[in-house]
Amino acid sequence: MTAFMLGMREEYIASQVDEAGKVFVVSHDWGSIIGYRLASEAPQLADRFIISCAVYVWEKSTIIYS
Repeated sequence: MTAFMLGMREEYIASQVDEAGKVFVVSHDWGSIIGYRLASEAPQLADRFIISCAVYVWEKSTIIYS
């Protein structure tokens, strides 16, 4: 997915420097897991990441029990 996004960005947006040449990654629901991972591991892919109605996956050790 990373190679695809970089290729598309290079082919279609590299020559544009105005506001219309920005890349936004929008993810929703279960796709938000991919959005989180892309944002954390490959932030150069997009200018903005928008994550809505996210499913947050956490490690068991981070859960606080009362």
